[in-house]
Amino acid sequence: MIKKNYRYYLFIIGLLFNAIPLVAQEAKISPSEKQEAIFLNLAESLYKDGEYNRALSVYLDFVDLYPDSSFLVRALETMADLYEKLQKYPEALNIYETLYQRTGTSSSRGLFYYYNQARILNIMGDVDKAAKIYDEIVKISPDSPYAKKSQINNKLNSIFNQDS
Repeated sequence: MIKKNYRYYLFIIGLLFNAIPLVAQEAKISPSEKQEAIFLNLAESLYKDGEYNRALSVYLDFVDLYPDSSFLVRALETMADLYEKLQKYPEALNIYETLYQRTGTSSSRGLFYYYNQARILNIMGDVDKAAKIYDEIVKISPDSPYAKKSQINNKLNSIFNQDS
């Protein structure tokens, strides 16, 4: 099996960047959007190959280079997942907070981000803050799957923390 090499990916991106003007004209996609998609595809490829640190580095570059990208939320969601896989919970929490601030609780996606904040806080041992968010999710959207999960998590926390 040929080991995938980061320099190889950069070489391929370089070749693809040269082809962007032709492809963009044919597909009516701006060269910038095409560059963003290629950059994101590189990060996703590294992620799928289990190259988490390299993928994270490319995602961080992507966010710096394209802060207004239409792919930004997708990149941030994957970065939060990567931070969790790498057990960098404060960083994952920050991203979920950022995503939640963008959406609020008016959507299912917003509840997902809010729930993940509580879940990460729970992992980090900040059970009280997590419980407050879980309770708020139940109040905001009592029939949502996140409310049911929040109730279960609060119940488990109370059971496991009785002895403390």
